[in-house]
Amino acid sequence: GPLRKGAAGHRTSRPRPRPASQAPRLSSMLHQYQGGIQTKEQQLFLASMAQDTRRVTQLLRLQADPNWCDSKGCSALHAAAQQRLSNGDLVKVILDHKANPNVADADGWRPLHWAAFHNSEDVVRLLNGVADPNVRTRRDETPLHWACRNDAAPPPPPP
Repeated sequence: GPLRKGAAGHRTSRPRPRPASQAPRLSSMLHQYQGGIQTKEQQLFLASMAQDTRRVTQLLRLQADPNWCDSKGCSALHAAAQQRLSNGDLVKVILDHKANPNVADADGWRPLHWAAFHNSEDVVRLLNGVADPNVRTRRDETPLHWACRNDAAPPPPPP
């Protein structure tokens, strides 16, 4: 492979990239390098997007506001529910810290829309009874529209 000079002037091969299994997690990188991330709320949003339950819990204990929204109207709960493999435990932590499940983003999507879109049964169950299932996006879509499109089973009725 390509060679470069080492510290003692010896030629050494280029370091090999780490396998994906050894690559640092996104949330760890964000925690170490907070370039431009000034607030706990911004960190909470990114940790939610990275599905980092431990970091989200830490930030919420430090009084990060779970209802803060980015420039597109997305909250930490949106960020958690938007991920294809949403983590139900993470969503529960955010909800337990008084996150509003009915906040709409700029397109009218609520966390329940995202959970239905991704067919995230755990997240739909957690939002069942606390989120309004009849809300509509700017394109007039309810969470049920997305559940039907994705062939998702409806959540069980609340106890």
